[in-house]
Amino acid sequence: MLIFWQNYISLIILCPILIRAVSNQIRNLKPEHLCQEEGNFCIKPKEIFLLYDVNPVEGFNLRRDVYIRIANLVKKINNERIEFRFKLVLPPWHNLYHWKSKQVQQSMLDWKNFFDINSLKEYIPVIELSDIINETNGTLILDQIYFLENDFENFNNEPFNKFLFQDNCDQKIYFKEKEFIRGNFWGYGHKIRAKKCQKIKFRGTNFYLGDNLIKILRQQDSKFLMIDRAEAVIHQDYGQSEYWKCRKSMKFSHILVDKGLDLVKSLNTDEKKKIGGNYLAVHLRRGDFLKHRPSVSIEQICKQIKMVLDQVNLERVFIATDGTESGN
Repeated sequence: MLIFWQNYISLIILCPILIRAVSNQIRNLKPEHLCQEEGNFCIKPKEIFLLYDVNPVEGFNLRRDVYIRIANLVKKINNERIEFRFKLVLPPWHNLYHWKSKQVQQSMLDWKNFFDINSLKEYIPVIELSDIINETNGTLILDQIYFLENDFENFNNEPFNKFLFQDNCDQKIYFKEKEFIRGNFWGYGHKIRAKKCQKIKFRGTNFYLGDNLIKILRQQDSKFLMIDRAEAVIHQDYGQSEYWKCRKSMKFSHILVDKGLDLVKSLNTDEKKKIGGNYLAVHLRRGDFLKHRPSVSIEQICKQIKMVLDQVNLERVFIATDGTESGN
């Protein structure tokens, strides 16, 4: 009986709180968010397409991590907000610094070349940029670009989070042409333009950015938003459950998996061993890495690799490197 009354009292306390929370969200709805189905009241969320980009010099791994930050943001908004439904537009891959095989076409590459799109969609709604351009009849007009600028001023003397509107975007990256903002846009500059571009001094997490995007969307009618320099956004829940759910959804495409299996097969000369036999994989960064960090000789690296091979009782090693035959 005591347990019953405890639960009853808990419901009495929680119900007004829940009703107030739902009422606050409904109060913020615009007429276009409201609908009727068979005479019943319903809510029709507005679809928002979110594009993002990072500093062109950044590599594959950081870009993959930035995707997780933005995807976690999209997931949180879609789970908690009833007036908006976000879909993440995947930025094409192009001419990364560490891609040395210049004989291979490296510009305007869709994500399907690297990741399983259906697996990504199991976590959040996503769409390739090339597909959204096709859906908009070959021309995509962005409502707003927000160019994030890291802010470390007064870092120890003010709250960590900062979202401060600044002047228009840097004319070296985006430029005004008649009434629109133009830029490279991953090689789609002839098909994409924007109405506005504004710089923001930003310091904060992905969820903090999401809260500010919701405030903006409630004040202006936008459908296509873009966040540039998204690497400025940090994780709020790095290593937590949502982080890993997103990370696990980033399965490599069948194209890469098949090429990997072909490579393993070509390396496996022992017919008695199954394809995919054990080997040690080493990522050996040289090139620009040596310019900014103390050099480690190839001889020292070989000794380290040999030590690990002995520890794990393996004989074969696969080395991925941007180094040259001279060891640089």
